[in-house]
Amino acid sequence: MQIVKYIILSLTFFLSLTLSAQTAALISEDELAAMEYDAEVESRILEFKGELEQIYMATNVQGHLTESRIVSGSYTRILKQKLQIVSDRFMSVNYRWATFTQSEQAVIANNEHLLELMAQTELFKQALADTIESQKNKCKAIDDFLVAERLILSQDSVYTIIYKKAFNLSLVKKFTPQLEKLKVEEQAHFSKIQNSYNQSKAAVELVPLLENRATTLNEQYFKIQALSGKIQAMEYKPIVQRLKDYLLEIACVSVILMFFTMIVSKLKAAKKARQMYKQQAEMFKRTQGTDYPTI
Repeated sequence: MQIVKYIILSLTFFLSLTLSAQTAALISEDELAAMEYDAEVESRILEFKGELEQIYMATNVQGHLTESRIVSGSYTRILKQKLQIVSDRFMSVNYRWATFTQSEQAVIANNEHLLELMAQTELFKQALADTIESQKNKCKAIDDFLVAERLILSQDSVYTIIYKKAFNLSLVKKFTPQLEKLKVEEQAHFSKIQNSYNQSKAAVELVPLLENRATTLNEQYFKIQALSGKIQAMEYKPIVQRLKDYLLEIACVSVILMFFTMIVSKLKAAKKARQMYKQQAEMFKRTQGTDYPTI
């Protein structure tokens, strides 16, 4: 009986050793497989980051933008086409990245290195998205400026006609309704011009290369604004009242001119007096120390 027990114990011992070895081998294989899968996930993340870096290099589509090139609307169209290609590539990578990170969420969450790598890629992706959006805004700003420029610089003849028409209507009392209607139409037209001008100012802030071209646009806008104010102030007045206003305006201008002439005369007299005083002082210095003959 003891021999049987000994045999059974020996078999049990050897069996347990065999099972332990097999379990250890299985654990080792699982760990190895997990490490290999983590490496594969890391490689995929690095591939995504590489694609994003290539797209970032292509986002500098406005790198050679100059003031002379902005003149051409066709050049901005080329910029927008290139930027659209970049944007489409980014959207494709972004979609695949979202799908990949969602499917491998559990694996990435259990590996600090993968978590850090994913966070870096996510930050870079967001920076790239902001860059693309900024480039799109600049292209739109240039388009808005060119539209405003064409509109505002074409208003000389338009406002000359509106002003003359409003002035003629203001001469006859019965044409007051037509004058008021014209003023409403002019105000609506000027609102479009003002909105376009505001967009041009925002465009200049976003694209400083437009500053030089904005000078002429600003001058023309303020000229139109002044004419708009005169048109809106027009109303019917009898001829006598118009003559009084005209004479009063001339009198005001005369007074201003007379005052200005007086100031200029005083300034000239003061300047002449200073020159005379300076000459006398120089003569006095030259005569000091001179020996005069004695009798």
